[in-house]
Amino acid sequence: MKCECFSYITDLVDYLNNNLIIAYYCGFDIMKPLPFYWTFDRFIRNLDNELLKKHMKSIVLKLSEMGIIDISFIALDATPISANTHQNNPKAFAKNKFSKDKQPKSDKDYRLGVHTASNQHNERKSEYFWGYKNHMLVDCVVGLPAFEMTTSADIADSTVALDILSKTNEVYLISWNRFSTHSYNPSNATLSCIFPAFTVTSRTYPCLSQAV
Repeated sequence: MKCECFSYITDLVDYLNNNLIIAYYCGFDIMKPLPFYWTFDRFIRNLDNELLKKHMKSIVLKLSEMGIIDISFIALDATPISANTHQNNPKAFAKNKFSKDKQPKSDKDYRLGVHTASNQHNERKSEYFWGYKNHMLVDCVVGLPAFEMTTSADIADSTVALDILSKTNEVYLISWNRFSTHSYNPSNATLSCIFPAFTVTSRTYPCLSQAV
């Protein structure tokens, strides 16, 4: 199965119009004109996020029942979601565009964040951006997401890690054995109170691996 990722609604509209068989499988009547840009835009704006969370929960529970996901080896990481503002445009010459005092007017919930711009361990390159962060808990064995939380861009992984783990545990009631993260090094006392017999590993800093 191949998943397509579109950064813009216009790309989605073009893709569906050029791949009618995909549009048909998505439930559209290809004998009629496909929805225009503003139809998709209105749908995204009016869609209740709680509905998406409900569907994700039911899908993960079903995968757990089928034995595809068991959450025995999990990882937590965050993905930056850049806001649709000219201040994120690298070609923009706006002065102090990444100053906290220059809040974008298009969305009052945007916050200034920073993310790593390179996966190389010997490079300390980072970039600022306005927007949000999507914190994702993933089953490392199959590579499928088990839980997600979207926050403003100024929220670090370590701030929401315990909250995500607690909420996931309440839903799936699964005993986890190993947990991996790039940036989170929790205290033994905190995790042992919530998750007995928990092992924390770090792919970036092996020396931080410890039994809880």
